[in-house]
Amino acid sequence: MQQYYNNMVDKLAFLDQGISTEKIIYFEKQGADMMCGVHCINALLQGPYFDEVTMSQIALNLDQRERDIMAEAGFESKDYLKYMQEGSHNVANDGNFSIQVLEEALKTFGDIQCMPIEKPDVKKSIKDYSTEQAYICHSRDHWIAIRRLYGVWYNLNSTNIVPPGPQVISDFYLAAFLDSIKQTGYTIFVVRGSAIPATKRSHNVRENQMYFNVSFVEQFHKDNKNRKLNTSGADERELEAALQKSLQEMKEKEQMQHKSHGDDDDDEGGHMVGTVLNGGKGQQKEEKKFVAFQGKGVSMYESAAASGASEDQAMKDETAALYSVYGDDPELAFAIKMSMLEEEAKRLVVPDEPAADAPGSVILQIRMPDGNRIQRRFNCQIDTVQGVMNFVIKTSNKIGATVRLTTSGFPKKTFEKDVQGSLTLKDVGITKNEALIAEIKL
Repeated sequence: MQQYYNNMVDKLAFLDQGISTEKIIYFEKQGADMMCGVHCINALLQGPYFDEVTMSQIALNLDQRERDIMAEAGFESKDYLKYMQEGSHNVANDGNFSIQVLEEALKTFGDIQCMPIEKPDVKKSIKDYSTEQAYICHSRDHWIAIRRLYGVWYNLNSTNIVPPGPQVISDFYLAAFLDSIKQTGYTIFVVRGSAIPATKRSHNVRENQMYFNVSFVEQFHKDNKNRKLNTSGADERELEAALQKSLQEMKEKEQMQHKSHGDDDDDEGGHMVGTVLNGGKGQQKEEKKFVAFQGKGVSMYESAAASGASEDQAMKDETAALYSVYGDDPELAFAIKMSMLEEEAKRLVVPDEPAADAPGSVILQIRMPDGNRIQRRFNCQIDTVQGVMNFVIKTSNKIGATVRLTTSGFPKKTFEKDVQGSLTLKDVGITKNEALIAEIKL
């Protein structure tokens, strides 16, 4: 491990050599340890502030405070005896820390709080996910820091590959990303209160603690736009190897099924989805041996397409199938699901807004399911109903959703993607300013 990072320092010019005036991001890489809680909190605070010793001390102090509270009912009380038998609630034997430990660490930097976004009052207060300063995401045994730095959101997952370490998350995709990982079992905490410290340069760092120039991270993102956002607790390269092997198994199974039906066509393209690292563009060599995830193959959109079902229904059916097939491998199912969502996001083409005096310019006021109204100009002569639906999806950050539009006046007209989606607004009778009601179904 030491040699690995030494080689990185020698090879990569983007690791700063001393004080730099350039914008930098602090990142910690996780090895074989279970110290993702430490890596998460340091990445969030943008500096090597804590280690396993200081975090363990916080956990022990919390344990003592909890024991004192439980002892108030008596040392022989059932609750106290049960608590003592259960052991620490703040640090596991493998070194995984609780959210209370992370919160205590944050409090040393001011009135910083971690609030679960599913708490009703917190959920109601979040108007736009991109206006917050940071998030902490927790699964059964993994912690991830998501933070906005220099006006850009970054996934600071300690299992990300190096380089480039931090992953860019667009404002547009942030809400969909958080919603997706929540559905896979992550609990998401919004970080509020005092401002989190800016990135701090330190020369006293370990081999797994490093600084990256923002310019390098952004350039890597531009050059690798098909790279998937990593939320796994396993090393990203290991997950890639597992996904590659499972996709190969899917392809081999499909070929066997084709041959059993008398179809000898060997389609090299198959129905493979994008991979974690390269979005399905070519195969990547496995760097280390890894026990692959087990599971049956799933052919993207095949079953729905064969029955004439819509593409939206195909995505829903395949999503359900993915989690059914890979139920015991949620990280692999999530990686494939994220690939599907990102491909869906790329198809969301919203037409340019015409000038107010442009021929065919009309104003559409759309009432959203939550009662809010959004308004924008469209060109009724060339813009399609699907373009309006894409605008609704993008504005609501509901990637993968299906939208149905209904006129508010009488007689009412209803527009659906599979029926009127390809028609222009003029084709469906919208040639002047119109009020619409949007229904969104995930």
